[in-house]
Formats: sequence, C-alpha cells, structure tokens
Amino acid sequence: MRTAVKIGIVYEFFDDPLSIVVEQEAGVPCDSLKAVFAYREDFPDIDRIYLLDDDVYDVRTAVTKRDVLFAGIADEIVFDMDGKGKYITVYARSLACLLTDCECPMMTYHDPTLDVIAARHCEPFGLICSGSSVKERKGTLNIRKGSSHYKVLQRFCSEFLGTTPRVDHRGVIVTDMYSDDKTVCFDNDGGVPFGKISISDNRYGRITRIDVYDEKGYCASVKNPEITGADFQRVRCLNLPESSSGTLSDADRIIRSSNDKGFGVTLESHVCLLNTLGYPASVNAPRCIGRKLYIGKIKYINDSSGERTSVKLSSRGEN
Repeated sequence: MRTAVKIGIVYEFFDDPLSIVVEQEAGVPCDSLKAVFAYREDFPDIDRIYLLDDDVYDVRTAVTKRDVLFAGIADEIVFDMDGKGKYITVYARSLACLLTDCECPMMTYHDPTLDVIAARHCEPFGLICSGSSVKERKGTLNIRKGSSHYKVLQRFCSEFLGTTPRVDHRGVIVTDMYSDDKTVCFDNDGGVPFGKISISDNRYGRITRIDVYDEKGYCASVKNPEITGADFQRVRCLNLPESSSGTLSDADRIIRSSNDKGFGVTLESHVCLLNTLGYPASVNAPRCIGRKLYIGKIKYINDSSGERTSVKLSSRGEN
C-alpha cells in the first residue's frame, strides 16, 4: 500500500506518481529523485519539484517554510511506452545542483571566513548557511579555473574547518554533515525496525602507513593507529606540495578514509529514512554492537509495494 508522500509542482499538488526513488549519498553533492507518472497530454513543463509529507496541505507554505522532504530542479523528462502503457519519468537533482552546475571566477582568498564564502558562493543562489562551531584557521584559498561554487564551499570546509559540507533537503548548507547528535537506532525491539542486513569487513583496503615526501625528499611516515603487528604492509606515498592542504593532516585523512571503507553495514527498513544522511547510527545485530557508525547512503523507494529504505552504514559514512 502506498503511504506517506506527495509530489508538488509549481506550488500545486500533482498526480500520484506510480513510483518514486530518492537517493542520497555522502560524497555526492546532489540528491537525486526519479518519479514515474502515468502519461497525460497536459503534463506541465516542470522546473522545480518537491516531495512532501502526506499531511502537508499547502505546497507554497511548505516550500516557504522549507518543510519538504526533497526540493530539486527537474533535469530531464522522458516519455516511455511499452505493452503495459504510457509513462512520463521526471529526473531531478536537489538544490545543490545550483552550486555544482555554475563555475565561479578564479580568485584568491586570504584568511577566508564562512560568512564571506557563504555570501559570495551560496546566498546568490538562494541557499542559506547554518554556520559551524568549528574554529577556523588562517591561510590562503586559491580558486582555480573550472572550480564550481560547490567546490569552493567544499574546499573551504575541508581545509579551514576540517568538516564535510552538505546542502540539505531544505536548501540549507550544513557545514558539517556529521555534527548531528540525533542517533538512529536500528533495533527490532523498540527502535527503527529492519529486515535484510548484510555486514562486511573488508581488510584489503586499509592502508598500513603513508610515506610523505616534500621538495627535499622523504620527510615523514604516518602509520595507521588501528593496525598493529600486521605481516602484510599496504604502503602509499604522498607528495606534500601537491596534496590538498600541504600538511600531514592529508595523510591522516587518507588513512581514516581507508579505515572507514573497511567495515560496512547495509540494511533495509520499511520506514522512510530520508534526510538522515550523516547521522550517527547503532545497529542491534551481531558484529555491530558497540561500533560507532554513520549513515552514508540512502535509497528510498515508494511504489505499488509500499515504501522502504535501503541504508548503508560505515565508520564514517564516506565513500
């Protein structure tokens, strides 16, 4: 049975879609939506599309208050016909595409602040910034040819705040997607219920150490603190002058990323879990208890079989 969501177009409710698929993933700036409708001759020329809770009764008010599950720009409208009927499929991306699709001019920032980055690269597109409590550092941010406005935001947050940004479902820029303290507890005894679950522990991707080089040659070695006494060594090299920040923190980041990819959980729930990307999570299942996990990927489906969400968890939620 269908539940829980409505489609809004141009501030009006639209026909119930035959199916909806929304995907959200850490490391991917834009969420995506695919909505399939039964064919109709007067199908509107869509610009923006919204996914709303079933208890919302006024699209304009919901959009004004940013009370939406998804707000996005329609990228493509496709007409299909087969032996079962005629269909129209709308493909859309979330409002982050306003930043990813526009190139900004080359420039250099000296000791940039979040206020300056937000005012020049986000607010002109109607996006607002939620701020960050992380202390900013001093330095220079060089914007190269071909950089999008999103790339500027991403580099600023990574290099100056030490965070991972995200444009959320309301069009609000969260400078650290992992800062939310709302833990999602997957537990069939009083928490978020889940069915199928798959747990993987991949050892091959974890880096043992990184040898660091600068203009003068070898200068340091950064070891993985989570690996001790390993017989098989997985060593990588880092050219410091060509790294993101030019500091040893890049080696730490690469090692953390390799550890994060090592352990993963994929599970399915018949609960709508949209917009929990980056949330801390716990799972009441063997090998998961006590692990600090984060939601790194979400795939929400609503069709004739009802609604369901596939969730991927990892130590950091990044891919």
